[in-house]
Amino acid sequence: DLFKDIFKTFGPEFTQEKLDDVKASMLRANASAFETSQSLVGMLRAIELNNLPEDFVIRQEQVVKDVTLDEIKSLAEKYLNPDNMIFVVVGDAASQAKKLPGAKMIK
Repeated sequence: DLFKDIFKTFGPEFTQEKLDDVKASMLRANASAFETSQSLVGMLRAIELNNLPEDFVIRQEQVVKDVTLDEIKSLAEKYLNPDNMIFVVVGDAASQAKKLPGAKMIK
């Protein structure tokens, strides 16, 4: 129920401040791909293996910079439907399953 509540309120309660924080975090994380020669080679390899354009990183950064609060809210409304989701909980079923009524256990 907690997950469902979070997903149902995510879009309507998402603010410009949160969006700015997420954008900054994503751009910082992307920059870390250039910090070591190993991470740079890994990124270049992924670009080559996936046949992406040479300016893929620049394009992706621009997408992050350009996304608007209204777009995020619209996407959340369209895709974050907890009634169509399957939640996977991993852990000790013997001690935790009773805390999740109605859950299906898969061993």
